[in-house]
Amino acid sequence: GVELEFEPDDDGLLMGLEATDGVPTMFDLSGTLPETLVAGRPVLDTKLSGHLDPRSNATSPWLLIDASRGTIGGGEVKVESGLEFGTTRYRTRLIVNDVDLDSIARTSEDGLVESRERLPGILSARVDVGGLTDDPDSRVGRGKIMIRDAVLADGGSLALLQIGQLVPPIADELAVAQANFWINRGMLDIDDITLEAETLTLAGRGEMRLDDWQWSIRLLPRGPVPALSDLVSAISGTLAAIDVTGTPNDPQVNLTPLPLVVPRSSFERIATPNQSEDSDQEQRP
Repeated sequence: GVELEFEPDDDGLLMGLEATDGVPTMFDLSGTLPETLVAGRPVLDTKLSGHLDPRSNATSPWLLIDASRGTIGGGEVKVESGLEFGTTRYRTRLIVNDVDLDSIARTSEDGLVESRERLPGILSARVDVGGLTDDPDSRVGRGKIMIRDAVLADGGSLALLQIGQLVPPIADELAVAQANFWINRGMLDIDDITLEAETLTLAGRGEMRLDDWQWSIRLLPRGPVPALSDLVSAISGTLAAIDVTGTPNDPQVNLTPLPLVVPRSSFERIATPNQSEDSDQEQRP
């Protein structure tokens, strides 16, 4: 889990709860948290509110808690959570808008993030996840993440992948990174990864284990103008894929040679590392 610490303001948190035969019939929560530490990172001025979901079953109602207007790194954080009474079932939505990437990529007290030079970039993300609180393997969900004004050069935001060293022409350009992902039990299936700079786009797919953050990503160079994509692949470096393994804090990057001619039907297989044909047939949650 993620470490969470908070203190209410001077007015405290106001909560009301009524129940019949042990089942809540009314739930109300309100208050403001001047500072909340999430994994050692401060989220400021969060407004809390809570109520029963009127659409839920009367015998097992959902208690909903919203944390809105919280700020971190000049951006906004909003969390919508729900817990089904009498069970361990939960659902959570996290929305992050225009947050300074460096503000969340700093060493925390628990040592989760390695200290490094300032990381330029503006982060926006949305994650929806649900499951059972006592069963981590029950987690399913999906999300999208985008980083704007990132830097591919060594020491920049996307130098986590050290890609600026592999494709020198885009090392000093501002870039946009984005990806869609699915959460399936203990795995993150990352689809449609793109790192887009002015002169070149890298696209691919990958996956990450949630228990130890080990990931496996494959990126292929693609031209920003579709008609030039094959030409760019031929002259950019690279009749090769960029394979990224390790963890986000300690990425291992390698160039993997590819055949000179790659049939379109084989692109999906080549762009997806370490997945068997059987896994391609599995249905997403």
